[in-house]
Amino acid sequence: MTSWRVAEQLIVADTGPLVSLSHIAALHVLPALYAEVLVPVVVAEELSASRFEHVHQILAGNPWLRVQATAQAPDLALRAALDAGEAAAITLALERHAPLLIDERRGRRIAATIYGLDVRGTLGTLVRARNANLLGPLAPLLAMLVARGDHLGQALIRETLRATGESE
Repeated sequence: MTSWRVAEQLIVADTGPLVSLSHIAALHVLPALYAEVLVPVVVAEELSASRFEHVHQILAGNPWLRVQATAQAPDLALRAALDAGEAAAITLALERHAPLLIDERRGRRIAATIYGLDVRGTLGTLVRARNANLLGPLAPLLAMLVARGDHLGQALIRETLRATGESE
């Protein structure tokens, strides 16, 4: 019998979802959902350069996050369209044939439509974790993300809560 503890093989993470999950104390769901969580070197540098102490601790406090260099530099189109972390995350996901954990709207669109990547985000990760009983109710976590400044529209919040059987 398959269990929810059978994690997918790997995912490549961009900065945004790691910071968001850390902010709501939900970063622990990633190693339960994925056997490997890869972080491009540029993303690790972005985390280290943050002005927020809790962001600095993301890599140090979670040894299951594995920093990995890309084999090649992101292509010119990626470098022109996105920030360095997003471009490196897409490049590493392509190299590893892995899904990509990214929240930035433009990066998600480029990764999915131009490069054909399987794109996931913070909210989808929370839904998956909630449905696997790794988290309690999502409504308070979503409220924390909104209070932090994440741009979550009411329709998206309702859809997310509906996906877990919660009501708003």
